[in-house]
Amino acid sequence: MQKIVGIKFKNACKTYYFSPAKNERYKRGTVVIVETSKGQEYGTVVIPEMEVEDKKIISTLKPVLRIATKDDILHNEENI
Repeated sequence: MQKIVGIKFKNACKTYYFSPAKNERYKRGTVVIVETSKGQEYGTVVIPEMEVEDKKIISTLKPVLRIATKDDILHNEENI
């Protein structure tokens, strides 16, 4: 079994799955910074931490780096 967190970016319909940081807990609505193929991105938790079978995970999950800080939130608002 492996732990995952479901994240959405901006107003996208698709949910992407990430590996949660070990000492953090995520509730629905928590804003986070994650590592993606495009670099670090700002997203919102839509599926809290849960466990899934290893065979259901197709590729290696990128990590959740941290819960967004006040500076991250401000930076995101400036970008919008």
